[in-house]
Formats: sequence, structure tokens, C-alpha cells
Amino acid sequence: MRQLWRARSYVLLTAGVIGSVALVIVQPSGIWTPLWYLGIAALGTSMAVAGAVHRSKAERRIWVAIGVGQVLYLAGDALWYMYKNLLSTVPYPSFADVAYLLRYGALLLGLCWLVQRRRTGRDRAAFLDAAIISSAFALLATVFLIVPATRGTGVSLLSRVVAAAYPVGDVLVLAVLVQLAGRRRVRNLAFGALAGGLVILLAIDVVYTLVVASDRTLPAWSPVGYLLPYLLIGFAAMQPAGESLAEATPDHDRSPTARKVVALGGALVLGPTLLAVRYLCGAPLDPLVISVGTIVSCFLVLARLLDLFRLGEAQSQQLTALARTDSLTGVANRRSWDHELARAAVAAESTGTPLAVVVVDLDQFKNYNDEYGHIAGDQVLRDTAGAWAKILDGRGFVARYGGEEFAFLLPRTALALAEPLLHLLHRSVAGGQTCSMGVTEWQPGEDPSEATARADEAMYEAKRAGRNQISVHDRAGLRLLPRQTALALVPEITPVFQPIVDIQTGATVGHEALSRFVGMTPTDAFAEARRNGTTASLEIAAIDAALQAPRPPGFLSLNVGLSTLFQPEIDQVLPYDLSEIVLEITEYEYHLDTPAAVLRLAELRGRGARIAIDDLGVGFSNLNRLLWLAPEIIKLDMSVVREVHTKSGHLAMVRALGVYAEACGARLCAEGIETSDEWHALADAGVALGQGYLFGRPQPAISMSHLPTQVPAA
Repeated sequence: MRQLWRARSYVLLTAGVIGSVALVIVQPSGIWTPLWYLGIAALGTSMAVAGAVHRSKAERRIWVAIGVGQVLYLAGDALWYMYKNLLSTVPYPSFADVAYLLRYGALLLGLCWLVQRRRTGRDRAAFLDAAIISSAFALLATVFLIVPATRGTGVSLLSRVVAAAYPVGDVLVLAVLVQLAGRRRVRNLAFGALAGGLVILLAIDVVYTLVVASDRTLPAWSPVGYLLPYLLIGFAAMQPAGESLAEATPDHDRSPTARKVVALGGALVLGPTLLAVRYLCGAPLDPLVISVGTIVSCFLVLARLLDLFRLGEAQSQQLTALARTDSLTGVANRRSWDHELARAAVAAESTGTPLAVVVVDLDQFKNYNDEYGHIAGDQVLRDTAGAWAKILDGRGFVARYGGEEFAFLLPRTALALAEPLLHLLHRSVAGGQTCSMGVTEWQPGEDPSEATARADEAMYEAKRAGRNQISVHDRAGLRLLPRQTALALVPEITPVFQPIVDIQTGATVGHEALSRFVGMTPTDAFAEARRNGTTASLEIAAIDAALQAPRPPGFLSLNVGLSTLFQPEIDQVLPYDLSEIVLEITEYEYHLDTPAAVLRLAELRGRGARIAIDDLGVGFSNLNRLLWLAPEIIKLDMSVVREVHTKSGHLAMVRALGVYAEACGARLCAEGIETSDEWHALADAGVALGQGYLFGRPQPAISMSHLPTQVPAA
């Protein structure tokens, strides 16, 4: 279909151009000239209308407005020929002028909608560039077209207003066209045709105004000039969707270039140059018009220069920030560390406050890269640095010292007061990794690099002591801080349990353990843990709380990340017999299919656990993870389940996953079921298990003893 429309547009454009040229060459007499002209004009108008009708809904109003403008243009030409051939005179102004001027309104409306559609945000640079060029053209048009049109004796006020309205309309169209053309993108055929048609239209209007003002006759080729805009705009409208002009485009290029500087300079000198030329030629000077135009241009150019100046400042600041920032993690680099360390030492000495210096190295990080790959390793560095930066926000400074080594500054913090913060930082390494940390306090009068060397020595002492330690270098020598348990950093947790039912019968077969916190939502609590690197600690604490609570009937489903399964503390809270436990692998963590992960899951399965993939369809719970996890239970995210009875695509996806689950011996579990319609649609699709508010809200286990084990049919 696209190729057919494209071929038709070329055929119609070619026929119209040939017909226009033939009209000038043949120059038929009598009624044939207007009929020939109006026929070609009607062809171009029909192309514009047909293209507008077949446009997508998002673009249709743009091309409908442009098409209406073409229809008004055709109506104006038809009225003009009617006056000329039937009345043998063309009154001025007439209804033809009404149609012509209304055409400007429709065309401007369509072009403004087009600019708005293509704009991704406020583009001050594009607006100023368009305004500068348009103001220069407006000054020329005012001096040579608008002002002369308002002069003369024996001419009515209405005639003068109409005569001036044409160049005003041309200036407005040009202003919008310049802004449209100023946006950066690859120009396509539709853009070239539309812009070409509008430029020819403006040019022929200028020629007409100048010819009329000088009491001359229009050149013989003028019909071609009037017909080409019809044909080119119609050709642009017929281009297929791939040639769309209404796609959002990047912001205008704001950087200074030689061409822009020349344009700005030209706009500044245009007014004085025009005044000098008219004075030398003995023409009317029009000082008020030229002065106002020059002042407007000056203000616009000054605004653009200010814009360029601010851009230069912003780019300079960005370059400075990049020179001081580690490109991988986004925290400060070694260069910034040296600068900040010296500055912090001066500040500490002047205020008499302590300054703690910390050096951290991730333990056996090379082995992690070898096992999981450098992409996963880079992600650990990014997540860890982000967690540390979040924790130290307002309390200290973090920098990547080199490789997997980082350094912290803790101003106004003595060693004795730093321990709680150091423990939090120590446990905030992402990806289930650990770190060795060395800390010392800068002594007044010493070179700051000496404090860094002591912290580095303490860090290596932590590694010699078995890694995953915090070592302090104080005046008494080196000492290790006692380890802090994983559960010491997490908030108080209240476990609640949501029923999981057999979706065919409604009978309760198990429960999912969820967590509630004082003063914050579960989403906020786990999001904060992901930010500060304590996710594993929080998940272990949540699992421990759920297992310590009274056990509701059926199996118990526990949410856990893959990295948490590698933490030593997890085996301290999980029972050895996991035959009634389902481990839901969460969607928030990036983790590759590694031999270690496969072996760990096999070990847990050997103890009776079943593995579920949580929230399939969001986060990292994708098809690749589904394949290598080979879960016994596949939990569908509520975004897939919601209104599944009305969304054919969602229902088809559920059925396809049902076929996969049946082939693999797994069961589907739909989360977030809230209506009986969703329940019945999922049951018909072969889903085995379900949970949601329809079957029961999360409740403490103590309040579930009186609940029925089967949900009544809706």
C-alpha cells in the first residue's frame, strides 16, 4: 500500500507539472485558460485532501488544516476567474481575497500543530533563530511591501488593510517554516516538497506585490509559480507514513557555528544598511519602521548571544565534572579524591574537627569477574558506588580510587563515632560480594597522603585477617572491629500471609509470606535497601520473621534474591527440610546463568524446595531467566493478569505460557486477581494457582485460623 501511494504521488505530480508548463507554452484562449488552470489546481488540492484523509490519527489534524488551506486557495482562484470572465472586472477587495487570506490562517494552524508535534520540549534556541531570520524578512517586507501597500491616494482603508495582510501572512508562514526547518533531523521527501511549495508560494506572492505596486504585468511564467505550491503540498501530503513529518525530533543544535554568527551579524546590520541604501537611492527612508525593526532584531540577537554564553558555561561545567568523575560508577575519580582530601584536611585543621579517611577494596573481585563476566562486575561496581554515595549523602565523600578500590572521607567524624556508619557501608556491597575496609584519622599538621597510606595499610590488614573485615589504624596500632550481624541493620518486620488458591476449585493450598514495616511501605523499605546495599540482610530478616511466625496451612512461599541465597546467614534461618517451602526468585536483581547458581538451586531442590520465578514480565524476570531457572512455579505479574478477560493479547500470552508450563511440568500462578471475570478467564486458560484480593488480603497468621480453606464461587 505504501509503495502504491508513493507511485501515485509521483504520477500525479509529474502530470501536474507537465500540465502547468504546457499551459504556459500553449496559452489557450477564452474559457480554456481558467479551466486548464483550475483543473491542475484541483488536482493538487485533491492530492492534499486524499493524503490528509489517509494519515494516522496523530497526524490527521495537521494535514486536514493544510488541506483546508488548499481548498480555500482553490476557492479564491475560482472566484477570481469568475469575476474576471463573467464580470470582466475583478473588484478589490473581493470574496476571493477573503478565501486567500483565510487560507493563510488554515496553513498557519497546520504548520503550528506540526511544530508542536515535532517538539520534544521547550526549544529556546530554535525559537530565537527562527525569530531572528523572520524579523529580518519582516523588516524587508514592511519597507518594500507592507508600507507601500498602505500608501496612495483614492484608495479605501479596507483595500489598504487587505493589501498589507498578504505580506503579513507571508511573514508569519515564513517564521513558522524557519522554526520547522531549524530542528535537527534527516530531511525526507515530504519535508522537501512541503517546504519547497511554501517557499515558491511566498516568492510568487512577493513578485505579485512588486508587479502590482509598479503597475506592470505579471510574467508569462507566473501560472507555473502559482500551480507548483498546489502540486508540491499535495505531493507531500500523499507520502506514506515512513515519510512522516510529525515525529518528535531532537532539540535544535544550540552550539555556536560560523553560519550562526554570520546570521546574527547580518541581522544586526540589516537595519542600518537598509537605511543607508534607501538614503543613497533617494527612496523614502521610513525611519520609524527601520528603527523599530532594528531594535527588535537587536533584542533577539542579544537574547541568542546570552543563550550561547550560557551554553558555553554549561559545557565548561560539564567538562570539568567529567574530568573529575569516574565514567563507570559516576562517583568522583582519583583526581577529585586528591583535591578533596587536601581541601578537607585544611578545613579540619582550621575548625579543629576530626577527619576520618577510609580505603575499601572489594574482596576477590577478579574471581567474581571470571565467574560472572565483566558486565556483571561493572554492574556490581555501579550499584555499590551508588549505595555508598546514597549513604554518605551529606555526611562524607566517596571516590573510586582505582579498579575495585574506593576511598571515603568522613569530615567531623572521630573514629569512635564512625563505627556505626562504617558497618553500614561495609554491608552495602552489591551482588552478594564483600569488602575489606581500612580506616584511620588524619592528624593535624601531617601530609594528607600519609593518612591515606595508613588507611591503605589497615585495609590490607583486614584482608590478611580473612577479608570481609573492618580494620582501624589508630595511635595504638591496628585493630579489627567486631563483626556486626546481618539482622542488626534492618527495621522491625511484621510478617503477613496472603492465600494462594487452586484456581480451578478456589481451595487454599498455600500462602505467600510478605513483610510489613513501621512507618514505611514494603515497596519503600526494599527500595531503600536496594539503594544502600542491604537487600540481602533485609530479605534474610524477612524470611526469618516469616518462619518464626505461626505457620498457616499449605506450603509457604518466600521471596528471595539469588545473591541472598549465597549469604552464609541464609542457611542459619532456613530449615534443612524445605519440602513445604517455595523460594520465589525476585525480579529486581541482575544475575547470569552461572554454574554456582545452578548448583545452589540444585542443592536447595535436593532439600525439598520448589523454585518459583516471581513477577514474570517485569524487571529481570524475563524469558531467558525462565529458561535457565526451570522453575516449578511460574508467577505471572499482575500487569499481565489485570483485565485479562478483555485483553486478547494478555490472554494469548497466558495461554502460551500455560502450554510451556505443561510441557515442562511446571504450574502457572496468577498474581493480583481482583475480579471473578479475571478468575474465570484464567481458569479457562489453564492457570493452576492464583492469589489476589479476590481470595484474600495479606493478614497476620494469627488472624487466619478462622478463615475457610476454600473460596466460595463468585
